[in-house]
Amino acid sequence: MAFYKQTCIRCNALIDGDSSFCPKCGSKSPFADRCFSCFKEISRDDKICSGCGRNLNITCPHCGQSTFMQDKCEKCKADLMIVCPNRRCGAFQFFDAVKCSACGKKLPQKR
Repeated sequence: MAFYKQTCIRCNALIDGDSSFCPKCGSKSPFADRCFSCFKEISRDDKICSGCGRNLNITCPHCGQSTFMQDKCEKCKADLMIVCPNRRCGAFQFFDAVKCSACGKKLPQKR
């Protein structure tokens, strides 16, 4: 258990420093934006990830608008994360991931 609180970058709520999710807004990355391919910390000013070269401005599969790579679309607020289908895993993954970063299971691809 964390003995200090940190501010969620999405809603500014004070939450435990070891939290994986924000209990107030539901963010799956409450303390920093991270590249969903290599997990390097990224900034909203970045165009590409300095770790893997991935484009950080993606097209939302729900509304078709350009949005920054994060857990929800900036325009339509739709969730950009999917759940790994492995019953033992269930980790959240970015919608365009090919395999789960936690267990390695191949993820279903929607076209």
